[in-house]
Amino acid sequence: MAKKSEKRKEKKEISEGNQLFNTIESIEVGSNKSINWSFSIIGGSLLVILNEGYIQPHCQDYKLVYLLFGVGWTLIGISIYYGRKIANSKMAAVLFRQDNGSLKNILKNVNRYYTNQLILFNWSLVFFGLWLILYLIWWVFGYKM
Repeated sequence: MAKKSEKRKEKKEISEGNQLFNTIESIEVGSNKSINWSFSIIGGSLLVILNEGYIQPHCQDYKLVYLLFGVGWTLIGISIYYGRKIANSKMAAVLFRQDNGSLKNILKNVNRYYTNQLILFNWSLVFFGLWLILYLIWWVFGYKM
């Protein structure tokens, strides 16, 4: 009777460990998507600055709006940093896959990193979006050929 009880407990622990590991794995997948979008945004914003094929403001005051890119890049860079921490944590989860206590701690950290990553990513989008809105306002109302 005691052996059956031990086997059930062991199966329950293995099942819980698999759930914890799968959750960490799922978060890493979402984090990687965010990182891919981050690099796309960085590349696109660099193209905007380096490309001369579009209409740019010549007035110094209007060019100050481009400083929003610096804030956006900083936020997106920190977001990528948290994404890397998630990837490193997933590697640790692979090593401690049989230790539910360690997996719980890793999952707690991964949740915190992912929350930070998404918050910073979204705030970077706010700054890039603000640049776009100000650019469109200048283009519609302030641009003179």
